[in-house]
Amino acid sequence: GIKDSVILKSVELAPVIIKNLYDYHFRIDLKKEFEDYLNDKSKNMIQKLIQNVKENFSESTFLSSKESYKILSSIKLPVTKSKFFKTKKELNEIANIINYPCVLKISSRKFTHKSDVGGVVLNIPDKKTLIKSFVDLQSKLKKKKLLNFIDEFEVQEYFEGDFEVIIGGYRDRTFGPVVLFGSGGKLVEIIKDKNLRLAPISRNDAFEMIENSKVFPLLKGYRDIKKANIELLAQLLMKVSQLIFEFDEIAEIDLNPVMIKGKKIKIVDYRIRIE
Repeated sequence: GIKDSVILKSVELAPVIIKNLYDYHFRIDLKKEFEDYLNDKSKNMIQKLIQNVKENFSESTFLSSKESYKILSSIKLPVTKSKFFKTKKELNEIANIINYPCVLKISSRKFTHKSDVGGVVLNIPDKKTLIKSFVDLQSKLKKKKLLNFIDEFEVQEYFEGDFEVIIGGYRDRTFGPVVLFGSGGKLVEIIKDKNLRLAPISRNDAFEMIENSKVFPLLKGYRDIKKANIELLAQLLMKVSQLIFEFDEIAEIDLNPVMIKGKKIKIVDYRIRIE
């Protein structure tokens, strides 16, 4: 029927689109050959969480940091350890049990680029500074009339990498779910290092994406930068690929930056959009 058809603006695109559609359906047929990182427990938890959000938000929306953290943690992605809170009283309790230095962040569906609204305080050395940073941040947000848009706050362990990468996924209107890998951080739009594959991806696909990136020379080790855990990085890509492939409601996953320091890999910031 018409709804299953692809309308082309240019006949030159036809071979490319037909090949990609064939690859996509070929991958669905061969899905059993791809590594499965989602057990029934995590699948049910993610589905339930997405449904709860969709009931409250009729249109496309970003998940809160806490919701995204739950999803990423459920498939054992190396998310930097975080605690979420709303009040100074809750923060007082958290401040006694977390490791320092730490980072204080806002969590908001509206402002997903936290630093754009001054919603990130880095490298906090102790409890006293953490409490003061929270009071100052609240005051600053109030002055800017932004406090009402903040869902909650997040305290995250501080992790500084040698360099940053981006891992992501999105849903292309023609080709379906796509996975992305490249150089990360604030310069992501300037460097334009994007390596794409249709989801789900195999281990070979993941390694090819990593090897084709501009950041690969650093991953192999360069001067005082130690060699990275490329196997773990490939696993991250495969897990994101499975998330975007399995859950039709997930429109976008953005893990940026993913910090790398030797064999350690930490996801420092993350956004998941559903529709």
